[in-house]
Amino acid sequence: MPETLSELAQLDELVAEIMAEWRIPGLAMAVVRRNEAPLLRSWGVRDIDTGAPVTSDTVFPICSVTKSFTATALALLVDEGRLDWDMPVREVLPEFTLRDPVATEQASLRDLLTHRTGLPRHDRVHTGGHLDNAGMLAALRHLEPSKPFRSTWQYNNLMYLVAGLVLERISGERWEDFVRTRILLPLGMERATTSLEDMLARHPDCAKPHAVLDGEQRRIPVRPINTRPGGGICASIAEMAEYMRFHLDPVAGRGGLRLSPAAAAELMTPQVYIDRSEFTEVGDRHYGFGFNVVHYRGARRIDHGGGWSGYNCDLRLLPDHGSGVMVLTNGHDPGCAALTNTALDHLLGLEPLPWLDRLRGIRRLFRDTPPKHRAAREAMRHRDTRPSHALADYAHEYAHPAYGTVGSPAMATHCAGRGSVSTSRWRIAITTSSRLPPSRQRGSRTGPCSSRPVSKAISRAWRCRWSRRWRRSYSAACRRRRWQPATSSSR
Repeated sequence: MPETLSELAQLDELVAEIMAEWRIPGLAMAVVRRNEAPLLRSWGVRDIDTGAPVTSDTVFPICSVTKSFTATALALLVDEGRLDWDMPVREVLPEFTLRDPVATEQASLRDLLTHRTGLPRHDRVHTGGHLDNAGMLAALRHLEPSKPFRSTWQYNNLMYLVAGLVLERISGERWEDFVRTRILLPLGMERATTSLEDMLARHPDCAKPHAVLDGEQRRIPVRPINTRPGGGICASIAEMAEYMRFHLDPVAGRGGLRLSPAAAAELMTPQVYIDRSEFTEVGDRHYGFGFNVVHYRGARRIDHGGGWSGYNCDLRLLPDHGSGVMVLTNGHDPGCAALTNTALDHLLGLEPLPWLDRLRGIRRLFRDTPPKHRAAREAMRHRDTRPSHALADYAHEYAHPAYGTVGSPAMATHCAGRGSVSTSRWRIAITTSSRLPPSRQRGSRTGPCSSRPVSKAISRAWRCRWSRRWRRSYSAACRRRRWQPATSSSR
């Protein structure tokens, strides 16, 4: 283990390679250890258009690391005797309704925080921006579960929104106000905001989002995160260092903020099994309340990552060793783990593993795979066929009670003479009647001109938009319905 954190300062070469590989414009890092001043470093620019540098005070979105703030806020209410982890949600929010009646009656705060309600992501509900908090809560009854209640871990941002609404109902305060007065201000996080909109309004010098489009790194618009209790907080790396130091010993606390031993243990106790990591140094992964819980090279590690359009971050703590690291970036592709894992190796006093080479190899393999899949799909196409209807017949607006409206009648003109129906950044390729069973061909009530299969396929496409894993699920669903997503280079 390094005698002082200053020994970790010589990371410039590694950081330069990471930023070049993952095309990251700016990066900030904090390394903390109990009873020492934090090590704060920054590299690159917060905005490629202005060239302004990243500093330790540059504000970044911390995205899903926000979930641990929400869990910590709820722990404060539990300590005050105003809430119980296993209290049914409907005792606080009678309007809370899921499609599964058993989950509706029995789902507790513990179920919400550990992602075990049976619902998959359904991100289109909140990324569309068409619903406010009450609307998203009401939309839950229309969302289909993919697993039995309490059977498995399935990440879901909407459940953290519900947890935030529970906090509001019990405390009588907005989630934003409670988190600011009870957590941010006691820790000295005065520049932190509870939404990306507030970040832009209060800090024009904040980190701007970037992505690689058509091979060129560009600044992209800031997109709001509508499930704020699950991803809305923005803070500087200097402020996040104080947050990490608090969670290294939440019972002792900092700035008057502290948790009881029982509440602190609940946050970092394995509550539900996730999976086994592909890396043997990590092994089995579990989820606590707003934190992942794993063992890394024999040490208990508490962590959570975060990602949004043009931003990525990673927080990792070694509570038993009293140390931790966090990285904030304004690049769309995640490359934080190569740096955070290397820093943990140094903090543990172990020979650093080749994390950069490992993760770079995985990234390049993943990058090279889509063209192969597109070529395979192209080879499987049935050529010299035509749809059973004119493409304009398929171009309509399709509505889902939770996902909202997708498509436009104007698409009829756009797709005339083309082989696909455009829906913003997705296209649904029309399967010809020669490949459809008789019940789905021309003249059938359930034929391809019926809105139901098309609408569901489009809804699935929107839900998958920001997740590669869900794209694979969508493609499988399309094959079952004999609808195929056309190739697209957009995320």
